Formats: sequence, C-alpha cells, structure tokens
Amino acid sequence: MDGKGEAIGLQAGEAVAIDQKEQKPIVIFTNRKGRFKTGGFKPGKYRVNLYDNDFAAAIFEIPSNAKGVMELPAIKIKRLDHLEE
Repeated sequence: MDGKGEAIGLQAGEAVAIDQKEQKPIVIFTNRKGRFKTGGFKPGKYRVNLYDNDFAAAIFEIPSNAKGVMELPAIKIKRLDHLEE
C-alpha cells in the first residue's frame, strides 16, 4: 500500500534480507490488487524495494517460528527518506 492506503499494483521489486547479507534478493511482482506471492523467505527482517515508484521501500519481518505459507498484514511502502530499519 502507498502512503494514502491504496494498493500499488503491477510493480516489480525485490525483498532484501537486512540481517542475512549472504541471502540473495527475492524478486517480487505485485498483482493488480497490490499483492505478491513468492517463496524463499527465511526468518528475519526484509526490506521491499520497488523498482519504479515514488514510495520506494518498506520493512517487514518473518518470525522465527514461521513455517509453510504465511500471509503478512498489509505492507505500507514509504519514501526512502522516511524509512526506519
């Protein structure tokens, strides 16, 4: 979601592990409703970077006890200058 709470649809980007530097970025692509589905996440903090958007990044966390399919709450994308890690 963008700063106005609207879905960011049809955007490409990547999820980068913040606390696991050896992990390669995971490519994502949002559908028309702003959702994405992918695999390869390990527990830890991630930063989502969108390739072509004014609101460029967000941070989310996969808990250490996560297993199988996990649905995250809405991720609010913020401008890079307003991002907190």
